Amino acid sequence: MEGDELFDLPLREADGLGPLFTRTSCGACHAEGGRGPGLVQKMSVVESDGTTPTVDQSKLPFGHTIHPLVAGGGRTPIVAPTGDPRVKVSTRVGPPVLGRGYIEAIADAEIERVEREQAARADGIHGRINRVVYASERNPDTSVHGHGPGDVVIGRFGLKARASTSARST
Repeated sequence: MEGDELFDLPLREADGLGPLFTRTSCGACHAEGGRGPGLVQKMSVVESDGTTPTVDQSKLPFGHTIHPLVAGGGRTPIVAPTGDPRVKVSTRVGPPVLGRGYIEAIADAEIERVEREQAARADGIHGRINRVVYASERNPDTSVHGHGPGDVVIGRFGLKARASTSARST
C-alpha cells in the first residue's frame, strides 16, 4: 500500500525531483499501474529507409527518452537533436507496469526454450529473442540477476524488448 501511495505522489524539487524528468510522479504516466494518461517521446537514429534503427545510436548520448523538464539544478533538458533527418521522434503512451517482476523472474533458459519451440513450428509464427547490451551498474542483490555493464542479455521490456530490466524500460 505504501508503494502505491508513493507511485502517485507528485514530487517537488525539495523531494529530489530532477534534474531531468518527464512528469512529476510515476502515476502521471502510468495511471493505476496501467497505460496512460501521460505521454512520453522517444527518439531513435534510423537507417536511410526512415524506419530501421541504426546500430550506432551515439547521436543520442543521453538515451532515447526526451526529458523536457528540469529542476534541482538541471540546466539543459534532453531533447531531440535538430538538423539531422535520421533522428526520428515518436510519441508513446506510458507502458503498463503491472506484472513486470514476474516477467523479470522468468529464467533465460525458459525464454530460449520457447524461442526454439516456436522456431520449429510449421506455420511461420514465432518470436525471436532480442539481445541487448546491459548498460547499468551491477546490482548488489545477485538473487535478482548478475548482469554487469557491457554484458549481452535478453531484452524483456520496452518497445521491441530493447531494455533488459524493468527499471530501464520506461
